[in-house]
Amino acid sequence: MDEIDKLRLLGDYYHNIKVLSVKTGQLIVVRRPRHDCSTKDFLPCPYCFGFFHRVELWRHCLKCKFCTTNEMRDQKNCQKNAALLIAPYVYSSSGLSQQMMQVLCIMSNDDVSVVAKNDSLILTYGELLACNKPSSQFKYISMQMRMLARLLMRLRNNAEKPNADLSFFIEPSKFDDVVAAVYQEAKHETSTNSSSARLNVPSVALKLGYSMRKCSGLLVNRALREHNYVMERDAWSFIHIFDSEWQARLSSVALKTMTDDKRKKDVLPLTSDLLKIKNHLDKSIPELCTALRDECSRQNYNSLVDHLLTSIILFNKRRSGEASKMLLESYQRAPLTKSGLDDIQTTLTDMEQQLCSRLKLVNIPGKRNRTVPVLLTANAVAGIECLIEKRNEVGIDERNPFMFARCSGLNSVDGYVCLRRVVNSLKLDRPDLVTSTYLRKYIATVSQLLDMKNSEFDLLCRHMGHTATVHREFYRLPSHTLELAKMSKLLLAVERGNLNALTGKSLDEIDVNHIDYASKSESDTPPSDESDDACEDTNDERHDVNNQREDANSVAKKRKRPPRSARNTVAADDLDADVLPVPGSVSQPVVLKKNDRRPWSTSEKKAVYSNLHVFIRQGRVPGKEACMKAIADSGGVLSGRSWKHVKFAIKNLQSSGRRMLDQ
Repeated sequence: MDEIDKLRLLGDYYHNIKVLSVKTGQLIVVRRPRHDCSTKDFLPCPYCFGFFHRVELWRHCLKCKFCTTNEMRDQKNCQKNAALLIAPYVYSSSGLSQQMMQVLCIMSNDDVSVVAKNDSLILTYGELLACNKPSSQFKYISMQMRMLARLLMRLRNNAEKPNADLSFFIEPSKFDDVVAAVYQEAKHETSTNSSSARLNVPSVALKLGYSMRKCSGLLVNRALREHNYVMERDAWSFIHIFDSEWQARLSSVALKTMTDDKRKKDVLPLTSDLLKIKNHLDKSIPELCTALRDECSRQNYNSLVDHLLTSIILFNKRRSGEASKMLLESYQRAPLTKSGLDDIQTTLTDMEQQLCSRLKLVNIPGKRNRTVPVLLTANAVAGIECLIEKRNEVGIDERNPFMFARCSGLNSVDGYVCLRRVVNSLKLDRPDLVTSTYLRKYIATVSQLLDMKNSEFDLLCRHMGHTATVHREFYRLPSHTLELAKMSKLLLAVERGNLNALTGKSLDEIDVNHIDYASKSESDTPPSDESDDACEDTNDERHDVNNQREDANSVAKKRKRPPRSARNTVAADDLDADVLPVPGSVSQPVVLKKNDRRPWSTSEKKAVYSNLHVFIRQGRVPGKEACMKAIADSGGVLSGRSWKHVKFAIKNLQSSGRRMLDQ
């Protein structure tokens, strides 16, 4: 009896295929619904080939007597498998590739998909995108085709031509109609007196521009194959107008809108939120591993996948799409040794060697097919080992190559969805800021606090999977604190006019409190309250320095030479290296070159600290008497230093400590 039923259903199937091919006749279905339906609402069962309504197909597949035990795992994909059976006869009479049929089968069943599946140019564009692409890219290709289909529907409504195809609008006279339709899709706003024109959905305009330019080239290729010179001429003319006007009318407006919106959203994730997520993951991952081993269910498996993938994205600041597509093979062939070369390992510090032993590095393909690393902590490695152990028990297909595989099908889970599930389950102040893009901007911005070498900066960019230009211009946001603290120091120092004190210094070495105002005339004197941290001895010393400068100016006038203030004078805080008194002369100092500075030795530093540690701890600057006593008690170690050298050494040490605290 079962064989007769199968033979009858096969006969109905071939009849229905013929009806779908010629688009005339009636379908023979197993059960006709009460309400009116169209032919696109029916799909064949992948096991018995009987036609059912697509909404009820899953219910039939659960109890189909021709379904074997091994095939019961793909019940969620029954509509996709059913659509593959009729794809060559419904979508194109000339036949489509296997990849293109899979792309069409994953599309949603709506009017947009019908337009995309029945337009030859959109199908050709999809064929080009799907060529040599893995199945993980089919969803993206489907989105591109549906976007063109929505544009075609808009063009049909505007031109009142319900049956026109996309190639009808690729000609010079229809270019303005295409621009107007893209304006509507991207929600264009005209310029006003106070604001320029903008597109509320700028990404749609950019993507449609790329797609329309590619479709125009495909239409030229079709005209060349068919020797249709009129179509070729019109397509080339459309391309010429497109290349001349599209950028000014659409692309520039879209890019400007994206830049303006990015300026308004100059925000980063809160550190407190990231710590909450990290503590939650450290606690929940071991618990979920234990729960999965005790009860091997799909719910426990999916929960562990969500938390593991979130932990990897959060720790590595990796793109969610890259981390979710980690291959099982890549993890298994990851190097188990600490380092590939022993001589490199010996150059590492003890802490770096410990990190190499605790972390595991897995190379995965990133954007633009770059090889990017993923660092796995011991907690993440334990969770991944648990996933590998329970893959077969939860029903994952053996052909699925991904580490974070779906329980059904051959694709991986969506990293963005996993991240959102974990974030939304916690009580955070700003959960909307915890995304992979914002995390990458966070690490790029925070890295500005480090004084990184070029090699270290290149290593960071390689780990992030982008170039140095993208790192600086896109991911690294300007920090308001750094902008206010560092740039204000430079501007204030330049405003005071003493540029000699800035020579050879970095922004961190500039101390605005001890930069003298420029002496524009003989009567100019620096303000008495220039430094809040200096003690009375420091003020007296500055008075002596000013007297020395006035004496030098008077001597220079007598000799008809320019005053010393117009030449290479030095600031008061540089006296320890530039100005030394000459024996027998009080009014005329000797100016040494900057390269003649003598660095402090280790023994000198120890002598200064052992004799003046009280002043260092209390944050006070020692006077002349204390400095002379320290030189006398040093046992000759500080005999080559004057008391001013010792005094300003203490003062510079305290200034550098305050700068570190401010940062």
